[in-house]
Amino acid sequence: MLARTILTVSLIALCFVGRSIFGVLYGLVSFRVSQRLAQEMRTELLVQMTSLSADWHERTMLGEKLSRMEQDVEQVSQYGADVGNTLFRAVFSFLVNLVIMAVLSWRMTIVVLPLLPVFSWVSFAFSSQDSVTSSRRAREVGKRSR
Repeated sequence: MLARTILTVSLIALCFVGRSIFGVLYGLVSFRVSQRLAQEMRTELLVQMTSLSADWHERTMLGEKLSRMEQDVEQVSQYGADVGNTLFRAVFSFLVNLVIMAVLSWRMTIVVLPLLPVFSWVSFAFSSQDSVTSSRRAREVGKRSR
């Protein structure tokens, strides 16, 4: 009994240390990815801007162009980093939980695994419905604020 308790505490401590290490590594990777994404978008925007007509450049204020480009690039690169972060954490958590389930009860894990597609479908159905509702509400608020 004492050996099992020590093993459990050791595994919990190992999980904590592992999570901390992965958190730091992911922070570095996330920063690098968002910076690279921003750099590539800025390059593509520069190519696009140089292909626009002189009339367009005369009609549009320089400050407006620069401000919109910088804000849009930052928002998209931050969104990309956030999506990557969420995806990485979800996959990592799933795998860790799967291992823990298998260690605790491999029979129960075998029973639960075939139900994952059903859980995923239900989750997707609710999240897409929530997205539709949020978009509809945003349009309604936009119409009222005009």
